[in-house]
Amino acid sequence: MENSTLDRTSYVGSEKNVIDDLNPMKSIFLHGLSSIKQKNYGNHPLEKLEKNRFEIEEYKNLNVLRSIQGKQAPLRLLAERNAASKIGRLPFMQSSNLMMDVLTGQDELIMPSNIFNNPLEFNEVQMPAHMNMEKSLNIL
Repeated sequence: MENSTLDRTSYVGSEKNVIDDLNPMKSIFLHGLSSIKQKNYGNHPLEKLEKNRFEIEEYKNLNVLRSIQGKQAPLRLLAERNAASKIGRLPFMQSSNLMMDVLTGQDELIMPSNIFNNPLEFNEVQMPAHMNMEKSLNIL
């Protein structure tokens, strides 16, 4: 009898699990529609390069900076970026991360990720501001 019952917590870590097989509509809602072409052929080779382009370019720039100015220059730049990434707003307000975008040069680029699928554009806050603050401070 124990094999017939499913423990939901044991399947949380896997991307596609037994619970998704039991309810295919839930799987579509969680993982999106998949096309037959994508299953058979995979992604386009340039898609992987485009995803890693910024990291590769950043690595090259830091190596050039290290060879020209020494070890302290990339360390200082990475420390500035680390400090800029930790700055945020109140929990109920979404941050645009403008300081981080300026430091990395992302503010000058117009990419498809800036135009399509922008989650900040249609963001709705469900709880009032006071409740969000109490939740973030572990008071609630």
